[in-house]
Amino acid sequence: MPQEELGSIPEQIHAEAVRQSQQQLERARRVAERHIAAAKAKVEEMERRLQEDLGLVLKHEVERAVARTKMEARNRKLLFREKILSEAADAAISKLAGISRDEAYERLLVNLILEGVRELGTRRARLSLNKEDSRLFGESARLAKLEEALTRELGEKTSVEVSPEPIDCSGGVVVGTQNGRVSYYNTFEEILGRRKDEIRSEVARKVFEEEDG
Repeated sequence: MPQEELGSIPEQIHAEAVRQSQQQLERARRVAERHIAAAKAKVEEMERRLQEDLGLVLKHEVERAVARTKMEARNRKLLFREKILSEAADAAISKLAGISRDEAYERLLVNLILEGVRELGTRRARLSLNKEDSRLFGESARLAKLEEALTRELGEKTSVEVSPEPIDCSGGVVVGTQNGRVSYYNTFEEILGRRKDEIRSEVARKVFEEEDG
């Protein structure tokens, strides 16, 4: 082999080594770029999911806050409505307690007694009244008049007696059997208590302009 060719071999080897190194570097660069792109895409996907998760968490917390606020507002509204109902009931009881014990009241009391006697299905009843009403029917003439009215309405002889122990109520009556085992409460307080749901709905309709469903 000529001397010149022998002299060029190291250069060729060097050139080939450089070329292979460049190829390897290029391959390494492309591989690195692919890894970088994949890592970037992964990071972007993670960020997207994180944003979605944060959005869902935020939405959930907002919904919880709104629900909590609505519940608090509803509770305040209910408390206010119950306050109005309680005040109205107290005012009604106070007014009823102070009404005149006249003929109109006596007719009302007779009707309340009649309702109780009918409910119990008895024809011999014991009446429990407050102190003032006990005096009202403590008169034998009035008691006889009451028995006549009951007998006429029920179509059977009906007798009543007034308990000597007055009860604590603003008005009305507790009708009981003579043995005291069964009673029908028709005092003003009990009547208002039975009508509380109806009155509550009326308060809601008139004060809050809503219908309870």
